[in-house]
Amino acid sequence: MSKNLILIPCGGSKRKGGRTIYNADKSILNYLNNSPREHLLMSRRELFKNFSIPPGQDLGDQTDDTANYMEAYKRYTGMHSQLYRQVSPVSWVKLKKSWEKLDFVMVSAL
Repeated sequence: MSKNLILIPCGGSKRKGGRTIYNADKSILNYLNNSPREHLLMSRRELFKNFSIPPGQDLGDQTDDTANYMEAYKRYTGMHSQLYRQVSPVSWVKLKKSWEKLDFVMVSAL
């Protein structure tokens, strides 16, 4: 079975809040081999640096407990978030229960 990777562009605006607990089990990094994983981490660290965003646990900083994490379908609220808004909240909950059965991964821009 082939795997599909769907990259989602920035939605334009984001809902504030979230949880300070990072769930590494659901990270895209778990689906990548060493070289692509390191390249993605390096790219994200550079992006965070350029936008003055402090790195959190999602970038390997285990000491940071101030970043807020939230599922992308809940976070992105902007006009460009068409994909997220076309799926009902109830459907996201159903999908969340069966992630391991799906053959694609969605990654938001940041």
